[in-house]
Amino acid sequence: MALVMRKHSFFTSHLSEAQETYFQHLRFTTVLSARIFVVFLLLILHGIFPFWLTRAASDRIKVINKTLQERVKRIEFFHSDYHSSI
Repeated sequence: MALVMRKHSFFTSHLSEAQETYFQHLRFTTVLSARIFVVFLLLILHGIFPFWLTRAASDRIKVINKTLQERVKRIEFFHSDYHSSI
């Protein structure tokens, strides 16, 4: 029984930190992976044809970074002393 509880805790601790269900987290990571894959393709094309897509990848990286920074702020707010004292 203790082994089952530890596996459950191990499996759910990150989800709890992120304040997401399993499927919310799966959706977020799937969408993020797809966005990163698009950036990968854009960079390959830009590497082959340097005159194409000169800002496409960097613009998308900025959007991805903004999304991740907002996510970190949301998680930090949830775990902050201020929030827990409300």
